Amino acid sequence: MTQVALSPQDHLAAARMYLGKEDWAGAEPHLRTLFEIVPNNADVLALLTCVYSNLQRFAEGAEIYRRAKPLITPDHIFYTNFITFLLKCNAFEEVAGICTEAEKAGFTDANILFNHATALDYMGESRSALPLFERAYAMQPDNLEFRRVLGALKMKLFNPAIAAREYGLDLIFARAHDFPFPRWQGEPLKDKSLFIWKEQGIGDVMMFAGFLPYVLKQDGNITVAMTVDMMSIYKRSFPAATIIPFTQEEKNRICAEDKFDYHCPLGDLMVYCFDNYKPREIKGYLKADPELTKKARTKYEALGPGPYIGMSWTTLNPTTNVIRNIPLSEWTPLFQLKGFRFISLQYGYLDEELNAYMKKTGVHVDTIMDVDPMKDREEFFGHIAALDAVVSVQNSNIHIAGSLGIDAMIMLSKSGEFRWRTEGTDCWWYPTVTINRQEEFRNWKPVIHRACDWLKNKFPNP
Repeated sequence: MTQVALSPQDHLAAARMYLGKEDWAGAEPHLRTLFEIVPNNADVLALLTCVYSNLQRFAEGAEIYRRAKPLITPDHIFYTNFITFLLKCNAFEEVAGICTEAEKAGFTDANILFNHATALDYMGESRSALPLFERAYAMQPDNLEFRRVLGALKMKLFNPAIAAREYGLDLIFARAHDFPFPRWQGEPLKDKSLFIWKEQGIGDVMMFAGFLPYVLKQDGNITVAMTVDMMSIYKRSFPAATIIPFTQEEKNRICAEDKFDYHCPLGDLMVYCFDNYKPREIKGYLKADPELTKKARTKYEALGPGPYIGMSWTTLNPTTNVIRNIPLSEWTPLFQLKGFRFISLQYGYLDEELNAYMKKTGVHVDTIMDVDPMKDREEFFGHIAALDAVVSVQNSNIHIAGSLGIDAMIMLSKSGEFRWRTEGTDCWWYPTVTINRQEEFRNWKPVIHRACDWLKNKFPNP
């Protein structure tokens, strides 16, 4: 039986029927057919925008805007939707170009400026992004997201403590805890009691712990509420502090007893101590379990002679992995160095990816996947403490190595976070961590070659 071709009107009617039921997948082929017939029709483009946004098929959404752009006169809505799709595709270079074009056309609202700045910041052009973020925030001073991002950018470009005080670390870190006693703001601690509660991210739990040696010298009574998985490490590392679990039950008890003079989140130690003290002044302020470290070293030695170099190539952070991760194919020159034994510290169960890479290239990387870093912090800390060095992208492995005093190199994209600043190779937080950042966005080859030279200089006769 011969099928009768649907007319444009039939396709539009069918699409509207599916849209009425929020059946985005059902509407898509009808709207796509209409777009092929009339790619300059603003109504069809608007409906496809809705469909591809709901289906999270952002690359296809960006492509229809690329095709439609030469055929129409872009207006504000066109630019806004196009930029949104491009950002979702991590097409930052294209976003910057389209935003510049939109601004020249007179569309300089706060969101376009903000998205332009966001793209530039991801590309590592943070100083160029700053005035755009400031203009966007000036247009919408009540926009908390604009304030949060601007504060985080200034922490990266300038003194992080000053920027945190100006814009509020609670907002920048999205924190929300309250206690019946006053928030500590750098007052003298002699003969006072301070209740410090943990930060959200495991990296920050390790990094900001570097201020505890300084605080503990202030002759105060310091209690730290910490996640259960880090408590034993904190107790071993800071015996002068009282370490308790950060649970709702403990929080209720602390609030009911109301016996502390002050409270503060762990990150606030940076806000009020950074100008006088940097954690890098102490090498290895966190302590791994010596027996677990010895056990891990024995395991490494059974693999063959060292030096033993821990490595990880990816992060599971969904918002920043596009700029943090280094494809395994880029690592080959490092793995081909003679005399080194590389050990994957990668969490997230990526054995299949690593095995396929090793089969294709012929290089070898050992794994320690019998240790789950998310469930057994102590054993994983012991494994990193037993290494000779670590080379890794920006993830918690760098924080563990740095806080333990293990030599490490962090491989950064051109766009780093405030923790790593925007220039220089030395690190505020850890004296044993060397910063190795991109000079050109998306170009990892020079970064890998510098890591090769770093290892060869550190271990000249492996």
